[in-house]
Amino acid sequence: MRSLQSINLEDLVFFDIETVPLTEDLGELPEDLQTIWRTRELTRAPEGSDLDEWYQNRAGLYAEFGQVVCIAMGFFTRTRDGRQFRVKTIAYPEESMVLEEFAQLLHKHYPSLSRHRLCGHNIKGFDIPFLCRRMLIHGMELPAQLDVVGLKPWEILHLDTQELWQFGDRRGAASLRLLAAIFGIPSPKTDIDGSEVGRVYWQENDLDRIAAYCARDVVSTARIVLKLRDRETLSDDSVFAV
Repeated sequence: MRSLQSINLEDLVFFDIETVPLTEDLGELPEDLQTIWRTRELTRAPEGSDLDEWYQNRAGLYAEFGQVVCIAMGFFTRTRDGRQFRVKTIAYPEESMVLEEFAQLLHKHYPSLSRHRLCGHNIKGFDIPFLCRRMLIHGMELPAQLDVVGLKPWEILHLDTQELWQFGDRRGAASLRLLAAIFGIPSPKTDIDGSEVGRVYWQENDLDRIAAYCARDVVSTARIVLKLRDRETLSDDSVFAV
């Protein structure tokens, strides 16, 4: 891809988020939110569905009923030994701490809106809108890199691998797992997948497991970008946690 080849890999900030329902059970939500959920999802859930169970499975997809429990970030760097990819995970039980640390890292290390680009899979359709909504709910100021309100599509420099793969075909959406499979990249879903994150968080209380899964998604996205850009590979020996 010619446009990808013109981008300096060291200017890309890869990231992925993991989300879960606000509460373990629907009955723990404030009453007004419970009512809204039941009324809204009554027509969305399959006929005969238990709306309490539906909440456990689906609430993490909506910023109004879900929360961010982990954000993984990755970036390429050059060393004397060659190109490396470094990954950092941010995971806390308190969502505000996750959001604040992510915002601070963007502000401190990636301040240039004309140079640095956020990169991820379906970040324009899910991750960025979810983060912005949750930050506003917490009364936080949006980082400049996320505040895209009023920008024209060509002014938003974020790099979305799902969008790149679509080539303008809005019906051609492909999951990260699918892209990894067709390019011969190790699947990031070796332990859990997105549908299991809520259970691992609320029932197993295992944030470390979620963080490891989130980090694998970021590494897979970086490998896909290399495949789309110049058909390079990224070995496990070149990936480091920071």
